[in-house]
Amino acid sequence: MKRTFNITTYGAVGNGTHDDSAAIQSALEAAVAANGCLYIPAGNFRVTRPLGLADLRSQVAIRGDGPNISVLVAHDGTDVLRLSFEQLGAMQPWGLSLMDIGFRAVGRAGTAITISYGNPEVTNDHYRPSTVLRNVVVASDHLGSWSNGINITAAWNITMSDVNVSGDSAGGNWNAMSGAGIQLNRMCVNAHFSNVRCNFWATGVYYNAAGGGNTEGLFFNNCSIIGVQRGVWITGNSAQPAPRVSTLTWTGGLIECRVGGVQGGSAAFHLMHVWTALITGAQMIAETLPTTHTTYAVFADNCAGLVLTGCDFNAWHFGLYTVGACRAINSHGNTYTNCETQNCFNRGTVGSRSFGHVLFNNTPRDQDDGGTNKLGFV
Repeated sequence: MKRTFNITTYGAVGNGTHDDSAAIQSALEAAVAANGCLYIPAGNFRVTRPLGLADLRSQVAIRGDGPNISVLVAHDGTDVLRLSFEQLGAMQPWGLSLMDIGFRAVGRAGTAITISYGNPEVTNDHYRPSTVLRNVVVASDHLGSWSNGINITAAWNITMSDVNVSGDSAGGNWNAMSGAGIQLNRMCVNAHFSNVRCNFWATGVYYNAAGGGNTEGLFFNNCSIIGVQRGVWITGNSAQPAPRVSTLTWTGGLIECRVGGVQGGSAAFHLMHVWTALITGAQMIAETLPTTHTTYAVFADNCAGLVLTGCDFNAWHFGLYTVGACRAINSHGNTYTNCETQNCFNRGTVGSRSFGHVLFNNTPRDQDDGGTNKLGFV
């Protein structure tokens, strides 16, 4: 059984005003050195500098008594947890397990959780999860908000469940929303997200694979993203050969985008250089406010093997819109409400089809600007 290192033993007070940074850092270092568990009991523990360790070659376990009970409180500009891990060849035997912890901001705090493995070239490690987050709340309220929520670089086998990450609603000025609830960078392989919620961000989930190798396996189940400019924004590494970012699945859940005054328009899914993706049973809703910017439920740029099925598209200018060299795009069995155009295949899109949809308050309008794809029942 792992030894437990209670931060109060090291001098943490937890009254919300005392600076507990040094005590928590000392307890963290002791827990890591002993391969033990850092324990955060009930309290509001103020943090004024990042709690972090670099070049880690150990497992890091952090536990609390619940995200509304064991809370780390960050003040203006402060990041909270910042950990970087080493690799062993193509394997990631060391990582973070974080459970039952809350993060709260006072003023404009930095990033709540940052985890990095640098820039590995290859992975064949699917034995264990590198990063596990369960029952974690990153909260914003009238006292403060976060610049970003969770930032993970090149971690494989991420497991994230029952996680809530909220940003700043900017008082209803949606164009002023900033940051990302969850950001993945470089090569994050075989990542699983279940019952994850990201609210009030410029982007709910942002994945930028630039600078890394190909990535496969992004799995989302019953996740919701509310009050954002973009819901899921994925950019594959265009410098890499196929598959770039591949095997994305999104099952169920809701993405609701704010559109009023948002520069460049809003999108529930903004996909660039993504190969083999399945989006099924998702609700994608745009708020019904006038906007001079075009809105898209799914914007696909240089994508292949994209399947949209059994989804609900509500109040978008375009349900599906393709640009660049897209192929094998399959949109079928979806419901469209108050959408000006249901599906639009632009020039450069080949081998694609749209069929079997249900319309409500719509004029049927599918477009095939390339003239080589199939529309209707085929």
